[in-house]
Amino acid sequence: MSDIEAVKSSSLFASLSEADQGLIYQVLKTKQLQDGEILFYENATLDRVYFLVSGCVKSYKVNRYHNEIFLFRQTDSGLITLYTPYSDKLLTQYFSNVESVGTSVVAYLDRDQMDALCGKSHAITALIFNLFAGRLALLQRIITRDLVFDSVAKLAHTIDKKPEEFKQYKKQDIAYMLNIQPETLSRILGKLKREKVLEERRGIFNIKDRAALKRYYEL
Repeated sequence: MSDIEAVKSSSLFASLSEADQGLIYQVLKTKQLQDGEILFYENATLDRVYFLVSGCVKSYKVNRYHNEIFLFRQTDSGLITLYTPYSDKLLTQYFSNVESVGTSVVAYLDRDQMDALCGKSHAITALIFNLFAGRLALLQRIITRDLVFDSVAKLAHTIDKKPEEFKQYKKQDIAYMLNIQPETLSRILGKLKREKVLEERRGIFNIKDRAALKRYYEL
């Protein structure tokens, strides 16, 4: 399957009419990223609008000590860049580094092309605003996670809301994604086990008392 065929088979533009999809596919370009490949760096001035088609990309920042501060992983097809039609072109500096996790396919358009498409179709404009709203909702969750939640709340929220993610990744990966130390993660898991909030079977943690788990992160 070619990259453009991957775009057509994804959910990215599935809600649009064939005519509107045709307008996009006339100018849309694609790029395949390898594991660890950087799509762009923090504060890069972007003149393109990027979409994730398939695979996974992670967003992260680097602090003054050159340590990575994980923000989020994106696995669903949608906007990568923060873009709304006709937005001020001064708002084109991206706030984080974006790197491929495994092999990923991205699609992109020049900002001028995207603005022109939105000028031709209200449906395309509506889709872009909906995708942008999804990005804002994700950023709101990150703010809550990193500025409001302590380490216990971060872990409890992840286990409750994203149990498949918690079971999919190794403990050191979970610690990285929550921006806590692996030793801290182990201590919290031990605490939740002792309090009978979680139970462990063959190295897999399952929720035993969901109400008690929620109390750790609900405000």
